Order: sequence, then structure tokens, then C-alpha cells
Amino acid sequence: MRLITRLYSAATCAFVLAGLTGCGHELLKPPPRASVPVTVVYTGKGLSGMSDLPTGTYQVPDSQIIVSGHQKAGKSPASMMFGVLGVLVANEVDKSGGKSAVKNSTAALTERIDTRTQSILADLLSSDEFRTAFTANAASDSPVLEFGGNIVLTFIDDTNVQPAVILHASWKQASRGPKSAPPAVIWSTRYMCSIGGPKPLDGPQGWTDNGAAALKATVSAELTQAIRYMLLDVKQPVARDDTHKVLVTGHFPLIADRLQVVSYDLGESGDLAVFAPKLSDATVLSGVLMLDKSQLSIREATKDDRTKKLN
Repeated sequence: MRLITRLYSAATCAFVLAGLTGCGHELLKPPPRASVPVTVVYTGKGLSGMSDLPTGTYQVPDSQIIVSGHQKAGKSPASMMFGVLGVLVANEVDKSGGKSAVKNSTAALTERIDTRTQSILADLLSSDEFRTAFTANAASDSPVLEFGGNIVLTFIDDTNVQPAVILHASWKQASRGPKSAPPAVIWSTRYMCSIGGPKPLDGPQGWTDNGAAALKATVSAELTQAIRYMLLDVKQPVARDDTHKVLVTGHFPLIADRLQVVSYDLGESGDLAVFAPKLSDATVLSGVLMLDKSQLSIREATKDDRTKKLN
């Protein structure tokens, strides 16, 4: 029953973008502050289909690539008319649709992020910027920042695709209870990075052309940005300031539709706008987003702006 309930919640939040009562806004909170170096661990664990992804996503076999944006069955009012059963059926239909959407490119979609993540993390932790705030060697009193993630390919229409890297990070604090008690998760959020604009998956100049060179280069850049900003946010937490919100309009990871969302303005990182949509935890876009400024429209939010809507 918990699985079915979660699928229904994910479908509702992802496709209707309606905040669910009681979902909370824990993912919007900044990280806690640490008085000792934080141990950073890459777990290799992918995104959860129950909490991090909309229904109907498809994972390419033998890769860490997840396909989204192709979903149609889950958006249909008919799927909601039949309640949980309708959502489950739509989920399977949309998974099949994702497989079909990339069938001509499956051989080229073998990207994994494990090796690059470990290399990028090692370089960052040894840099002057982070070496005193973080460590790769766990100590008994050290909080632990764990993270894993995936590459996400989002179809914004039937042809054009936008890649992104999405990380899910969790802060674990050593328990003060019995020594056998596992560390408690006291904070978590997602970090999503997408650089540049969309283009076709196949064909000349597409993402998989020339041995998927464009996809590999973009994913590497996104992974570097996402990990670096995660460490920056933990080292010196960026305030989610209710007095400084912006209205961001554009295409976002995981969702095909063009959206506008009221968000906390977290600044910039080079050519990327950094913001946190003011959405409930059950919504798959809740977390910190780093998206290319050239692909967005951003202005100050007003009291009359709806928190989220299709654009």
C-alpha cells in the first residue's frame, strides 16, 4: 500500500504540480552548520522512483541514464479517473513509451557517472576551497554528507532532449543513543544541474552523434557544477530568503512542459542561475536547481504570482 500511495503522490505532484497536503517543505531548508569537517561519501545510489522521479520514467539498461518528459498516459485525466489502478497502468504504459523514445540510441546511451564523480569529488576535496571544510576519511564525531544520482534526459517535445545531472544528498549525524543505532538523517535535498539548450537525441549534431561526445562533455560539466555547488551550500549554507523570491520560467529537468515557478533566489554560478522552487517535498522539482540563464526568463516575484503553473 505504501508503494501504491507513493506512486499516486509522485504522479499527482509531477504532472499536475499540485502541492499535497502534509508533504512539507523540508527539501527547501538550507543544510545545517558543522563545527567539524564533514565527511563526504559518494554512495553510487541512484534516484528513487518513489520520491525523486515522476511516474513513467525509463532507465536505459546498463547505464545511469533515466529518460523522462515522454510521459503521456500519466497526464491523461482518464488515468486519474480510475484512481490508483489507473496511475499504475499509466506508469507501465509510459515506461514503455520511454523505451520506444530512445530505441534508436540505446547502444550509445551507456553513460555512467561513478568514475567521474569520484574523480571530481577527490579534486574538489583536495582544493584550497574545500580541504578544511570536508574530508573523505570518516571520524567518529564527523557528520556525513552522502550523495548519489543519475543522468536525466528530458524530452521537451517529440524530438528535442535536454540532459541534466540530478544528485540526492543526505546529511547523517552520529546517533547519541546506543552505539548500534544507525546515524540519523537530519537533512536532505536534491541538486539539479542542466547546461545549455535542447537538441535532438539522434542524427547529425545530436546528443549521440560522434560517440555521444556532446552528451559526455555536457554531463561532465553538469556533474562538476552540481557537486561543487552542493559542497558550497554545505560549507556556507545559502539562506532561502522569503524577502527575495524570483519567478523563473522555462523548461526544467524531468518535466516536458514549460513551467513558471516562484523560487528562492540563491544567486548565480557562472552562466547558471541557482534557485530553489517553493514547492512541496512531494514534487520532483523540489530542491536546488542550477539552469542555464540563456534558457530561462527570470524576474522578481510579486504577491500576485502563482507559486507554479504551466506556461
